Amino acid sequence: MKIGCSTWSLGHEMGLEKKVKLLSQTGLRLIEINDTDFSPDGDVDWLADLLARKELKACSYHSGTDLDKTDPDGRRQAIEGLSKEIRLISALGGEILVVHPSDGKDPETAKRHTSEVVKAVLPLARELGVTLCLENLEHLKMNDLLWIMEQFDNPRLKFILDTGHLYTHDGGNEGLIKCVDLLKDYLYHIHAEDVDTEGGHRPVGSGFIEWGRLLKRLSVQGFSGCLMIEVHGEDFYQGVVESRDFLAEKLRGF
Repeated sequence: MKIGCSTWSLGHEMGLEKKVKLLSQTGLRLIEINDTDFSPDGDVDWLADLLARKELKACSYHSGTDLDKTDPDGRRQAIEGLSKEIRLISALGGEILVVHPSDGKDPETAKRHTSEVVKAVLPLARELGVTLCLENLEHLKMNDLLWIMEQFDNPRLKFILDTGHLYTHDGGNEGLIKCVDLLKDYLYHIHAEDVDTEGGHRPVGSGFIEWGRLLKRLSVQGFSGCLMIEVHGEDFYQGVVESRDFLAEKLRGF
């Protein structure tokens, strides 16, 4: 397992160039670019040069595309949006596009809306070597995402586990273990965050999640992807450092 960090973890006030500089100082080499930090319409050459100078690799991009619009124009915009994001992360040398599924009016509607857009962009993802990773949220739980994965059974469609979302909305620590077992064939990427009395996206190791148990189960199931830190602490940078140190110490046993 590898450790990386999302640019989202450094808050919303700081510019991307400063975020990249700070992340390079953590010793981490894998990052996830959040859509709020860089648009697919931005200067890709500038970003690629910045990352190269700081010896960082953008292994993933967090999509900002809304999959909920059901009218023809809205659906077309969603397909175009994901397509731009696929091209962006490919141009940066990455291979993962993190996608929030539709929240729909109910799980069945959300699964249908998500599946329609995913079906339209999978050929491009396959062509460019990009893997779409659907993230678990409050409205679509592990069994819903498993259903989507099984309908496509496509190597370019996988699952990203957000530890805080799952702990909060789908069964706590027992749910995390169940999810790793249930989706082991599709689990490709992880958003690592903790949960405490103040909510989610807390520094890893500071809350209720049983990380030793979770990491052991991930190891047993053969997960070798990235634990992408996605936290907001009192001090954004300190939260990243604390999460990095905690995960690095825990991973020494695996």
